[in-house]
Amino acid sequence: MNLKNLLLISATVLVVAVTFEIFLFLSGSKILTEELEVLPGEYIEADNFARIFGNQIEINDPVLLCEYFNGRKLVYRKYRHSPLNEGGKDACPSFLRPRH
Repeated sequence: MNLKNLLLISATVLVVAVTFEIFLFLSGSKILTEELEVLPGEYIEADNFARIFGNQIEINDPVLLCEYFNGRKLVYRKYRHSPLNEGGKDACPSFLRPRH
């Protein structure tokens, strides 16, 4: 691969990344960056989730902690966890639309 092709590929990747970040920022949409399942009484070791929710959250049912990027900052959501997707979510949604 010569230098010209490498520069073209690098520039294309950079333009796509910047365009996607601008889309997220202007639309208010969010993309999933990290997901954590927490069981009752479990200690949260992930620094980013522990900073927001605390090291040990008081819950009676399993929960999903989700981290999203909206083009400007990280946003966190907590969902009730259900492996069968009944009465809760089996996984964090990978894309969130803005709240109205």
